[in-house]
Amino acid sequence: MGIMTRQRGTTFVITSDRSTGEARTKKAPKRKSSDTYEVWTGEVWSALTNYAKTFETLEDGDEYIRAHFAQVTSQD
Repeated sequence: MGIMTRQRGTTFVITSDRSTGEARTKKAPKRKSSDTYEVWTGEVWSALTNYAKTFETLEDGDEYIRAHFAQVTSQD
């Protein structure tokens, strides 16, 4: 599963390259990047972008991923 920080409007959010309902995998997605991504809420992944945890800068989002790597990448 690929996890990255992306700009959404004037803020940044953490996204995953898998869609809701897909089994978690370490393989690259087989769809175009224009598809809907899940966003990190601070607790779980969600398809509802309005629940996304937001960051002021790209660096803040990337630092959050590093600091919370085990939680963000949880295979639960």
